[in-house]
Amino acid sequence: MIINYILYLILMLLTLFDILISTPFSYQISYKYKGSIFFNYNVIISTFFFKFNFKNTQKQKTSYIKVFGFKKELKKSNQDKKNKAMKNFENKFKENKKDKPKENSSKNKFPLKIITKNNILHVMKFIKNLLKYLIPKKIKTNFTIGTDQPDLNGFILAYYYALKEIYPNIPLKININWQERTFKSNGFIKGFIIPIELIFKILLFVFSTTTIKIGWNIYKYKKRKDR
Repeated sequence: MIINYILYLILMLLTLFDILISTPFSYQISYKYKGSIFFNYNVIISTFFFKFNFKNTQKQKTSYIKVFGFKKELKKSNQDKKNKAMKNFENKFKENKKDKPKENSSKNKFPLKIITKNNILHVMKFIKNLLKYLIPKKIKTNFTIGTDQPDLNGFILAYYYALKEIYPNIPLKININWQERTFKSNGFIKGFIIPIELIFKILLFVFSTTTIKIGWNIYKYKKRKDR
């Protein structure tokens, strides 16, 4: 009786997993830049029963998950604390690098034999197919540019309209601010992916004969390096 319940539970979980990876997920990434060293962005991934939202601002990062209408906020992070932690990590890394003794160069020699024409084409083909699959269905970018040189502003505007004549549907808009020096931008991309298709493409690449040979040579190199 208990075994039947366990089997039934496993079947339900497998069915749910199959539905999950076969469902199209839409995504939207938007950003806003206002001339500072930091820019805000927002990432949304959603389907009919699930939504994930990640928002990054200059002060903090926030995110939440919503499943069947039930919302769960994830941990917030303070950007100031994170920046301090990154600086401390970089300082420690530099100190460790100075104190670390030099290793035998012959021992750490990278297996250059894996860098062949066929291997490079194999990897580039995978990246090309992956990017083609992930190409967003809608893109829009806006720029507001202003320099202290009117002739440069005019050149940027002329180049933009020349580009528009060649590519009338280019998802780019440039406005010139003639009064002040500035650089602002905002935009978004939208699209969708089906996880099972993406997983299938990645698995075909990972378990291909060429990838396995490359991985084996890198594994031997790392093992020899750790000795």
